[in-house]
Amino acid sequence: MTDLFRFVALRAPERTAPAHSIDLQSSSAFQKALASARQSESPVDTARQVAGRYLVGDYGPGFIKESDAIPDQGAYDKLAATAATALHAADLSAVIKSGFGKTPQVLAADANFKLFVQNVHDTIVALFLLPATRSHPISDLARLTRLTGLITRVAAADASLEGAGEIQRSLSESLVLPTTVFPLRGGLPQPVGVGDLLVVKQRLTRYEPGDVADIENILKGEKREKLTHHNLTIDTTVVTETSKTTETTTSLDVTERFDFKNEVQNTVSEDLSITGGVNVSAKYGAVETNANAGVAYRLSKEESAKVATDHARDVTNRAATKVTETVRRQETTRTIEVLKDRELHSFENTGPGNANVSGVYQWMNKVYEAQTFNYGSRLMFDLTVPEPAAFVVDATTVKGVQAAITPPEPFVVVNDGTAASHWRPVQPGDLGPDGLLKSGVVSRPITPADVSFEPLSATYYGTFMGKYGALGVNAPPEPFTTVTKSLTGNKDDHDHLAVVDDLTIPQGYQATAITAQGAFTLYEEEDGDERMWVFVGKHRFECKGAGTLPPNAALLPDPDTTVINEQGSMPIAVETQQARDFAVTVEVTCARTDTAVEQWRLDTYNALVNAHENLVSGYQDKVKAQAVQAAATVSLGRNPAQNRLIERAELKKACISLLSGTDLYDADIDDVTVNSTAPAFPRPNVPQRPNQNVVGSDQEAFIRFFEQAFEWEHMMYVFYPYYWARRETWYANALADDPDPLFAEFLKAGAARVVVPVRPQLEGDVRYFLMTGQIWNGGAVPGITDTDYLPITEEIRARDDAPGGEVPQGDPWEVTLPTTLVRLRADDTLPEWRKFQVNGQDVWVPGRIVAGKWTPDFGKLDSHGNWTPQ
Repeated sequence: MTDLFRFVALRAPERTAPAHSIDLQSSSAFQKALASARQSESPVDTARQVAGRYLVGDYGPGFIKESDAIPDQGAYDKLAATAATALHAADLSAVIKSGFGKTPQVLAADANFKLFVQNVHDTIVALFLLPATRSHPISDLARLTRLTGLITRVAAADASLEGAGEIQRSLSESLVLPTTVFPLRGGLPQPVGVGDLLVVKQRLTRYEPGDVADIENILKGEKREKLTHHNLTIDTTVVTETSKTTETTTSLDVTERFDFKNEVQNTVSEDLSITGGVNVSAKYGAVETNANAGVAYRLSKEESAKVATDHARDVTNRAATKVTETVRRQETTRTIEVLKDRELHSFENTGPGNANVSGVYQWMNKVYEAQTFNYGSRLMFDLTVPEPAAFVVDATTVKGVQAAITPPEPFVVVNDGTAASHWRPVQPGDLGPDGLLKSGVVSRPITPADVSFEPLSATYYGTFMGKYGALGVNAPPEPFTTVTKSLTGNKDDHDHLAVVDDLTIPQGYQATAITAQGAFTLYEEEDGDERMWVFVGKHRFECKGAGTLPPNAALLPDPDTTVINEQGSMPIAVETQQARDFAVTVEVTCARTDTAVEQWRLDTYNALVNAHENLVSGYQDKVKAQAVQAAATVSLGRNPAQNRLIERAELKKACISLLSGTDLYDADIDDVTVNSTAPAFPRPNVPQRPNQNVVGSDQEAFIRFFEQAFEWEHMMYVFYPYYWARRETWYANALADDPDPLFAEFLKAGAARVVVPVRPQLEGDVRYFLMTGQIWNGGAVPGITDTDYLPITEEIRARDDAPGGEVPQGDPWEVTLPTTLVRLRADDTLPEWRKFQVNGQDVWVPGRIVAGKWTPDFGKLDSHGNWTPQ
């Protein structure tokens, strides 16, 4: 049988407190200091400090650490042995006189005896606060306390000792802690008393039909059919490809030539070296342009009337490097998800001779057999837990939020509120939990004009690329670029020296300035008519006469920059007069056009739009897939046994927090170490980590105590309605539902009453915790309590002497619980209920009229009209 529920019959203790208990209170300086500690901000810590000073003698040499400090040990042993069987106080008087050498009256009045009794009491109190202290066993000190108390009662001629078994009972009297000192810790729940632990166990016996759930009517000749068909396919492929190829070619050509001439000749050797080029490096917002051009000339002349030898050596060194960077990196991600769901629900009543048909559906109920068992007396705590399902509801909500599909960020810009013209991209604070813009946020669609290439701009295009994952977006065109052309010429056989070429302006740029540099060499004889003209588009540059470079060379004037405004291709021509050769470089500075900027904005905007549309399309596919999955999933709820475990775990967690006075969340229970890098490999800390957030800083002892000191398996609880919770939860809690009716009540509950029994034999440990706020770790607590707890202590002692084991109490009975299951009746008759007596209980049974006679839907009806469920 499984547990259905538990309850307890709380009552006052059956046995009254004994006439004589032993009070450990004394007038010593030590106990006075403890009484003052109770008023401090941290009574437990202060009391432990006072006890620590007592152990080292700050309040006198009263602490009993070793057995040598106990006088007349043999006399106490003889007294204990005699008291175990004595029937009269006179028997004890003789043993006291022979063992101690004094009559009970003289011994009780002796100052040393009184001091010894005080020291024993103080030592027990000190050990109660510091149970880990090495000392004479506290159980032996408790025995001494009871024996000295017995001596005092004999000396006072206490007539109650003549009662049957009273002398033996005095050897197990409870020790009462000083009320001026204990309890040290307030605010903890107190036990409500002793109760008989009654556990109701159940077993499932059957299912039975209940009330009508639905009626489906099909008319004669009618045919109805409902088909629901869902088919969704998602196929996503992402490919990124790059590759890199490097090609280097090096060539060295050497040509040697020897000429022998046997005649008078003139030899002129000329060497012209021209270098020119331009380096352009550009980053957005700054363009660096470095142009250089150089001309070097060497002119020599030699005349000879003898045989001459010419030796010429031509060397050509060519190097070509071709780099094609396509860096191939292929990453393919392909996800194919196919969801199909087909539901067909049809009714057909078209056959010949058919009549109208009605289908009657009934709810199904579970029927359990329940039995009460008595587990005996227990110390009980009665606690009220607020909103027991709050954490489960929150955890379910968090799980649902994590699983929710968030729509892509809207393709809009938001007004920042500083000015009507100040717009910025959407920020997380602008969105609600559903991923949509919050109410009141002013927005408008993004336009091409919003796309900016300024990194400091609020609408920088890189920001939008990151938001929407746009690919294939080109960087904006550079503000400036430079194109160059170098021209050289040598006089041919026709004394003609001229060159024509074209210079192409890049697309999206226009020429804004021209710079021309160059020079030509002259013949040996100058007449002042030497000229060189350089034509670039519509512009002309000219130089003439002997230049400043000896022996005979002419340069163009210092670089002359001409401001222009041309696009496309620009013709270049060089014409000379009486020049031997020339070299010219033309450099054209080009500026980005407004059209190029607008085209870049349009291209970038289109890429952003396409990226956002892809996000929206993916989101819509996921929503459709989720809808199909939800439609195909039939919610059956959790297994009821699993639900009971969830309920009990939540109630147990709340009760531990209330009983310990510790918020388990803030306690930060953690004694596991992990690696800083994957894999984490969680494992216990060695040695164990102290935790200052729990009592005693020993979280392992804290866990063991609260897991073992209470019979959580016998915890009883009942749920109270939703209106005992926070009012903002009323709407949600009032309508909370679950296929398991008991779990539905748990979800709705505004509070829960929980009765927790203390495990037998551990009542003293629990009481010690309530009195001191500490966990006892000094062995069995030797019957030490306080005045409020004294009657309960006596009854628990009586219980421990009784046999154990649960006992059935009363007769079993049936419990009917509704379910969400539905069943179709065998015919279209409506159920009729009849009342029967079963085991002394009224049971209503549904049935139908067959041939004028009532027949039960389940169970059996005998000839005498008595119904049985089997």
